Amino acid sequence: MARQKLKNLHDDEYEHPFDHKALEALEKTPALDTILQKFWEKVGENFLRVQYTGSCIQVTENNFGNLYSLFKEVQAILNVPGDIELYLMQNPYPNAFTIGVENPIIVITTKSIDLMNDDELIYLIGHEMGHIKSKHMLYQQTANLITMFGGIVGNLTLGIGDIITTAVQVPLLYWSRMAEFTSDRAGLLTCQDIRVATSVNMKLAGLPEKYMDNPPVDSFLAQAKEFKDYDYNTLNKLFRLFTELNPWQGMTHPWTVMRAAELMKWIDEGGYERVLSRQTFDPATMSDAIRNPVCPKCNAELRPGKKFCQNCGAPQEIDTAVTPAFVCPACKAEVQPGKKFCPHCGAPQEQATAPVPPPAPAPVCPACNTPFAADAQFCQNCGAKREQP
Repeated sequence: MARQKLKNLHDDEYEHPFDHKALEALEKTPALDTILQKFWEKVGENFLRVQYTGSCIQVTENNFGNLYSLFKEVQAILNVPGDIELYLMQNPYPNAFTIGVENPIIVITTKSIDLMNDDELIYLIGHEMGHIKSKHMLYQQTANLITMFGGIVGNLTLGIGDIITTAVQVPLLYWSRMAEFTSDRAGLLTCQDIRVATSVNMKLAGLPEKYMDNPPVDSFLAQAKEFKDYDYNTLNKLFRLFTELNPWQGMTHPWTVMRAAELMKWIDEGGYERVLSRQTFDPATMSDAIRNPVCPKCNAELRPGKKFCQNCGAPQEIDTAVTPAFVCPACKAEVQPGKKFCPHCGAPQEQATAPVPPPAPAPVCPACNTPFAADAQFCQNCGAKREQP
């Protein structure tokens, strides 16, 4: 079928509310920016890029023309700029992932090519392209490297303190799981067929090869619709438990049935159709003239109030003061002024809603200037007692 290009698509049009809430919690974590800066000073982007570009086959129009054509179609549908590269990696399991921060590349395993048709590959690539579109890569790559390096992360961030580093790891790894829900939506917007998206997730979950040509999609979707006993707070507790018990071998993605359930919920609530029909695009609030400031290094849009670019990690010296937002009457998430629809739940924003005041700055240790955790009475870095107001 002919797939629709989503002209002027912006990532906040399809951001999942679980992703949004987890990101807000992550960015309130004391010393997050400092740890990210120290970590990337030690590791650097070339570590992963050399590993994969030096051992995988790059896909071009000259060697794998059909696959390259699908890849470029995905980039056009999601309106993702830049020279992104695609690679094939020999692996007996179906999978795909994205690495890199400033210059991301997408890697697909050879088993994915063997088991998936063109429509399914469109979804798979679209999911990965969604991570790039949503500027997940700095935090996502850090989470992946934390999992890869395991317990030596504290040594890589020497000088900050292992307790603070560990305090960042749990919300970072948790957010990376929640970000998969947003990228699932990007994959669906790309393939534009819930049955295709479902068949891909079934194959990634371990569908027996004898059923690969005719996966039982209807029964899986019925199972997903019955999967209702969870919410954000339940997920938060479960994922944190898994991560804290074994952060180096924890779950890298949410449960497959839950992911299908969330896509079905997005469709049933009308959010998917509103994005596809471009009702969520508002030229008055999404024009370049009134967008948030952009990073001078990678040109990515900056999140208000951040000292570092979420896309490439570059320090930001420009003014990124927080602009007061409004509260969605349906889901209570923050919505930027002038939006016609909530980017988190899709609810129309016809009512005047009260502004959300900017958050108060976190108190800092008088001895070492490290931000205090919310209820901490002593500094996690140097042990100094917190001064009472």
